[in-house]
Amino acid sequence: MNDISDGLGSELNEIASASNVSIVIEEKAIPLHEETYELAKYLQTNPVDYALYGGEDFQLVFTAPKSLLSKLENLVGITIIGEVVSGPAQVQMVTPDKTIKTIEAKGYNHFHES
Repeated sequence: MNDISDGLGSELNEIASASNVSIVIEEKAIPLHEETYELAKYLQTNPVDYALYGGEDFQLVFTAPKSLLSKLENLVGITIIGEVVSGPAQVQMVTPDKTIKTIEAKGYNHFHES
């Protein structure tokens, strides 16, 4: 389990590296507020990039055994966004058009100099 205050992409990559597994997420499963879509449209950016690479989201991301999936799906506040699979330590995202995109280990960096 990890907090995603530095971005979902960064934290998923930390989990994948620490556990030496691949993580595959579904883009359409990532929960975003309506305001995020509106801002992204206004700025002509991809709204999912804010979740993947932005900072200051106070949520947790975690993995659990598949045997717990049916229990987790019924819990309020839990969103299933993907799965852990065997393979090299990496994170990939399946887009709505079924393109597979590698998610980089980048995100908010507290020590970055502007």
